[in-house]
Amino acid sequence: PECEVINISGLAAFWRHSPNAFTGWTYIVLIRSQYHRLLPKVDRVLSLDLDAFALADISHLWELDMSDKLVAGVRETTVLDRPDFPYFNMGVVMLNLDLLRRTGMGDEVMKALQRRYFQYPEQGAYNAICSGSVLWLPREYNAGKGTEPYGEPVIRHFMAESKTYRDGEIYKRFAALPWEEVRPWRS
Repeated sequence: PECEVINISGLAAFWRHSPNAFTGWTYIVLIRSQYHRLLPKVDRVLSLDLDAFALADISHLWELDMSDKLVAGVRETTVLDRPDFPYFNMGVVMLNLDLLRRTGMGDEVMKALQRRYFQYPEQGAYNAICSGSVLWLPREYNAGKGTEPYGEPVIRHFMAESKTYRDGEIYKRFAALPWEEVRPWRS
């Protein structure tokens, strides 16, 4: 496969005057709001947080019919989720970049981040703008705190748990995974 390096260092200025700047979230996290611009030749992107691990083959996600959906994600079971406003977690999300560009909704996500503060910046903005255009995935595709209950995890997400940059707990959990089963090509 072809690989292209994209310099994103100039994009940090985008956040300078945002109410979401300097809130503990780095612009690297917020960069997801610009995928539709950064990747103009890409129709879809599967975005996984650093603390999300695929425990099974996920290649079938590329076959999802998202022709009329901006986002494919897992519904959260947190206080952010309400019956009148289903809320998805951005830790594991498929973005329909083509539709985000064609409808202008990608730019609307960026504008929302410039206009108002969100507790979880890009996640809140995507939820606000893309509500009603979500393909809901089973909870097993983003299994972790906030998406209970779930069955056998396909993608395990250590959200709301210890983070690598805080105390290294994820490194311990990562090392404890059954690598022979998860990565059979490495013996």
